[in-house]
Amino acid sequence: MLRGYRGAFFAIGLVAGIGLALLFLVWAVPAFREPEIAKEYYQNWEAAARAEDYKNDQDPHFWVREFYGFVYAEDSLAQWLMAALGIAATGISLLALVWLRRAWREAKRSADAAERQIEDAATRAKMELRAYIAVSPRGINQLIGNRDVMGHVEVSNVGQLPARNVSVHVRMGLSDKRIDDLAELPIGDDTAPSRVDRVIHPRASLVQGCEERDREDIDTIVLKGGYIYVWGVVRYSDGHNERRFTRFCHRYAVASRNRTFDEDGPDFTPSETRSIIDAEKARYHQIGNDAD
Repeated sequence: MLRGYRGAFFAIGLVAGIGLALLFLVWAVPAFREPEIAKEYYQNWEAAARAEDYKNDQDPHFWVREFYGFVYAEDSLAQWLMAALGIAATGISLLALVWLRRAWREAKRSADAAERQIEDAATRAKMELRAYIAVSPRGINQLIGNRDVMGHVEVSNVGQLPARNVSVHVRMGLSDKRIDDLAELPIGDDTAPSRVDRVIHPRASLVQGCEERDREDIDTIVLKGGYIYVWGVVRYSDGHNERRFTRFCHRYAVASRNRTFDEDGPDFTPSETRSIIDAEKARYHQIGNDAD
């Protein structure tokens, strides 16, 4: 803490040192205390100058007379002493200005660093204290009372704030190969009527099925084989009025379907939803998964 006051301590010490030196000068030189002596010295100097003896530097009083002859012509020694103090005070004031400028720079540098830390903390807080949406597979399921099959996903908020204005857009499609191009997984307009706006609180979730147009008859899935893709996007507000998105793409191999429904016959319609391909059989596809 004392390090920041080194300039002030130096200035105080400098003023005190000059003051003590001048006091010692006043004490050591009688002429400072007795103006009559100073006047006598000046008169001697003036007489020596007239006699052209002022250049004799062997005279023990030569330099004293030189000094008094210079300072005593018009002003008293006390006035010169005050002038010297004034000059010293001016110099110290200039030094103080320099130190003040340095102190201001240091204070500004510290303030800027503190401001950056606050901004960084705010940025980290926005990153940590926000909503994050994760989308996990919930399997391929047959609906109650009909032969339609649809893909489901679970939309979960794994963040710290509620996710608001949640829009979920889910598609499903069959393919006999692995898809390597996002153009084959079109999402379309996620502002269409199929959009669902909800609030999902932290550690809460909802289950969403694919669009009605993407449903498939159970026989179509069994006969066609290959892969079933369930993909789409979730858009939401992260709690800081920022719109975010989570894209997802899950892949199911038709060959991994449950064999129990084969025993029920082709015309069987369940009285409750049943799983055609379990969620644990799903794989996160190599493309189509992204988030911000």
